[in-house]
Amino acid sequence: MLQRHGDRHEAGYLQELEAERKHVIRIETDGVPFAESVSATRNALGSGPDIVFQGALAGGMWGGYADFLERVPAASGLGTFSYEVVDTKLKRKPAPSHVLQLSLYSDLLADLQGRAPEYAHVQLGT
Repeated sequence: MLQRHGDRHEAGYLQELEAERKHVIRIETDGVPFAESVSATRNALGSGPDIVFQGALAGGMWGGYADFLERVPAASGLGTFSYEVVDTKLKRKPAPSHVLQLSLYSDLLADLQGRAPEYAHVQLGT
């Protein structure tokens, strides 16, 4: 039940972004090998959309799917822009585990774009 509510919250945030006419690239994850999703994420980031949804990030023994990678106007190895991680959570307040997850995704993203993200964001259920 919690997973369904979480998925609904994530989908709602995605709809908000699309309603704002953000250019969103969705990374296919269902039935796709993780390595292919990582490659698709690299390609998507290089093309510079406003948002990458379900971006697959990997490095060493770590990896995962960031809910959203949001473009910001800070130069990186990708160009005149870079990305920051946004993760949706149902809770009303951030938890320590959220910080750990965002830190990991930000580190993996830094390796990919050649610049550490300045911020990471939690889109709470409130």
